[in-house]
Amino acid sequence: MAVRRLQIVEAIDWYDGIVLAIVLPSGMKGTYLASLLAFDIELRQRAITLLQIDEHKLAEIRSRLGGDWQMLISYLSGLWHNASGNVPLICYSDHENAVIAETIVEAIEIQDRAISDVEQTIRPDRQFWFARFHI
Repeated sequence: MAVRRLQIVEAIDWYDGIVLAIVLPSGMKGTYLASLLAFDIELRQRAITLLQIDEHKLAEIRSRLGGDWQMLISYLSGLWHNASGNVPLICYSDHENAVIAETIVEAIEIQDRAISDVEQTIRPDRQFWFARFHI
């Protein structure tokens, strides 16, 4: 099995790794907004959801980088609120710098959780996302 990696196109928010970023996942076509849902500090694993974005949305995100943070977060939240269908959920290992597990979830399940700060993602009530993977 090939090692899956995330090539970072734009790091939006970072805490010893991805919190929010635009990525190109190996083995997947397209560009994605990567959003951290849960972070296990001890295992150094991240549950990250991926929302595919087109060139127009990528350009819009880039135009907002370096500007007003709240306007950028509002735009990214709007992308998630308009998301529908299935979206990838990956378990990313900081130690291995690779995707170690993946599954699919309904976008509606994560619409209100996809844009979070690190303090939210490390809370015990967020760790249930790791149970979605069969590791």
